[in-house]
Amino acid sequence: MNKLEEYYREIESEIFEKKESLLKPSFQLNSFCEVYLEKLSAGNFILEDYTVCYLNTKKGEIHGYAIDLTEQRLDLFIALEIGKLENAPRNKVMRSFDKISLAVEEILNEDYLGPDEDLEVDQMIKDLKENFEFANFIRFFVLTDGTSQKIETKNNLVKSKNVQFQVYDITRLNRIEDESIEEIGEIDFGFLSEELSCTRLPQTSKKFSIYQTHIRGDILAEIYAEHGGQRLLDLNVRSYLQNRIKVNKGIKSTIENGPENFIAFNNGITVVTNKVEINEDKISKITGMQIVNGGQTTVSLFNERTSQKGLESLKKIQVSMKLIEVHNGIQANFDFFKDIATFSNSQTAIKPADLHSLDEFFKSLETLSRSKKNIAPPGDFHQVPTQWYFERTKGQFRVWKNQQLLNGISRSELDSTYPSSKKGMRMKQVFTKEEFAKSQMAWLQMPNHFAKSSGNCFTAFMRHLDDEKKSKRVNKLEIDNNYYKNSISKLILNKTVEELVAINNQENDKSPGYNRQPLVGYLIAVISLKSNQGINLKEIWEYQKLSPDLVSVININIPRLREYFDENFDKYSSSPAEWAKTEKCWNIIKKEFELTNLDSINISEGQIDDYEENEDDSNKSELPLTSEFWWAMYNWAKKTELLEPREMGMCASMARLSNRKKEPTDRQIKYAEKIYFKAIDSGFEED
Repeated sequence: MNKLEEYYREIESEIFEKKESLLKPSFQLNSFCEVYLEKLSAGNFILEDYTVCYLNTKKGEIHGYAIDLTEQRLDLFIALEIGKLENAPRNKVMRSFDKISLAVEEILNEDYLGPDEDLEVDQMIKDLKENFEFANFIRFFVLTDGTSQKIETKNNLVKSKNVQFQVYDITRLNRIEDESIEEIGEIDFGFLSEELSCTRLPQTSKKFSIYQTHIRGDILAEIYAEHGGQRLLDLNVRSYLQNRIKVNKGIKSTIENGPENFIAFNNGITVVTNKVEINEDKISKITGMQIVNGGQTTVSLFNERTSQKGLESLKKIQVSMKLIEVHNGIQANFDFFKDIATFSNSQTAIKPADLHSLDEFFKSLETLSRSKKNIAPPGDFHQVPTQWYFERTKGQFRVWKNQQLLNGISRSELDSTYPSSKKGMRMKQVFTKEEFAKSQMAWLQMPNHFAKSSGNCFTAFMRHLDDEKKSKRVNKLEIDNNYYKNSISKLILNKTVEELVAINNQENDKSPGYNRQPLVGYLIAVISLKSNQGINLKEIWEYQKLSPDLVSVININIPRLREYFDENFDKYSSSPAEWAKTEKCWNIIKKEFELTNLDSINISEGQIDDYEENEDDSNKSELPLTSEFWWAMYNWAKKTELLEPREMGMCASMARLSNRKKEPTDRQIKYAEKIYFKAIDSGFEED
């Protein structure tokens, strides 16, 4: 079985498991879309705030949509399920695009009014009628489990609007899941008919080369649109601040009133890239484009595409661009790029939280997740102890798993120790930074942030961590095993409520995803508030599930909270999902909404986050300290060449210290820990 066949089986299994959890066959097509859109959303390939809903008009179909009113972007989705790993016929793919187009035309021409009872479809129809004409960038997606023949992207006209057609087949989905930051955004300027004249600056370091160039405003806006928008800003220090900041207002004013002066007034953008191709002193192609400074400029230009006048202004604009080519890749120099963002940005003040100065927090979380002290006990869904795997970087678990398979570890052993797929109430025990942040924000009683996109919620969580540091007057937040176990309990709470909401929605003739994010975040926040954070998280960890009493309270209150949202949202917003994103919504709900049967839960006194150390060993190293172990790692590294010479030297030093019965210094322990986890991730096995 080749890699693509193996990946196809994984996707097939995920779709089947989602279907198994569905109560009604009419929702089975939704499970296909849910699996695909979860993966695309995680990589910012589509707008994050998507809704899966089935619309069947006289001539067309739509299976889901996503809209961003800030950037005026619209995504529409349709599933093309082939059912086996074979070519998706081109005529079927193009017919799927036609179905979306025809459905849109019927809606805009008032030929289709929509069902009376499906609120999600009604909202989609309303959003299309109100926003299609004014949308800045529109994409139609065909999602298929077949393979396609080089029709990944195509442009077309629908109701006089430029629409980008995109196909995500099984091959492309597999490719993007493994795609790193440095593979994002291969920009072919030759194809854009706009190769960039450049000057290569004197080289001062072997790490990088720097080119100075300028790029036309409409081309930069087009690149942002074509290559995933926010994906090009993954290393940027802040999100676009709309027009609330003086700098952004100045950018907009210059675009409208003096586009030819733009290059004189604006500092331009700084781009880091993995590879630059030069043709006769012109930049013809760059790979791995990341805008580390100038995100506000880029998005402001993008937003001017909505009008003909704006497009004409963009063509008159030149933007200064400093291009930094990194010779060893972006991922390997992640901290270096933070410094670039810090020192190159002079347009607005940068706060520590903007620069993700808490990355050490996630490194500590990763270390705790690998620790043998944090092996989860057996439960109803697992007869053997398991481990939760924290993915600090995208695709980390898949790479690690493949390495383990190559080293002879059986798939069944890996699947039983690290459950990586969901089945019914059995949870996927691989989690990302964004999932971690969501579970924390709900518990911290900030459900208005939970209800937003995962990216926005993560940003809010980072601000919270920064506030914690300031209040404690420390540069680094220390987290321990207790913090980690309680955090996993919050993840279990979040995942369980998600599943219970989906089930309850179906039992009440609604789609599984009906207002799921607001319901999950607000229900957990209300439980946290009304119990004074007294839910027994230790018990959840020990049983790896919620108690029957807590499940009962959740099930009783899901329909009550859903009804509250449905009956009250129109006083404040256009939909429950939009209302839920506001702080005003939380202020109202926490005062007005009362939980039923809360007294049936065993509530502990005080805050559960008042941690105590286990066995007074919080400062002890968990590293194996035997001489035999470190010499084994040294010999393994010598054979495989997977450690640097300096790292091999530390292995030898640790072995000698053990022979002499001497304790390593804190600095040696810290360095040895990095080497230890690097070796484990690279396939080294402890005897």
